[in-house]
Amino acid sequence: MSNEGLSPAVKRFLREHIQSVEQIEILALIHGARGRDWTARALDQTLRSSEQSIGRRLAEFARGGLLMESGEAEKTYRYKPRDSALETAAVEAVQAYRARPVLVIETIFKPDDPAQSFADAFRIRPSR
Repeated sequence: MSNEGLSPAVKRFLREHIQSVEQIEILALIHGARGRDWTARALDQTLRSSEQSIGRRLAEFARGGLLMESGEAEKTYRYKPRDSALETAAVEAVQAYRARPVLVIETIFKPDDPAQSFADAFRIRPSR
């Protein structure tokens, strides 16, 4: 199955911001409760993943401009994309995941453009 049912903006968003099902699950949950501040612990209690892994994902989303980070001892995160284009792409990706989760998961793990996948392998990303 191809990911033809997804818009180019959603495909690009997934390629640039989402590398796992855990990430899209986190984003969907945080997006659904936009006014709430989240900690890795609170998300772990809901998603039943790994608090450390969720913490890393939240920090990645904050660096990528999807979340606002605050707090000293225990970091909190709130859904707040840096611009309207990122907001639109994130909303469309979450909607696509809710409507067609298998298609989105396939897109995450099997991009439709082999040349782009090869190029992305050499893209420099911030150190984690």
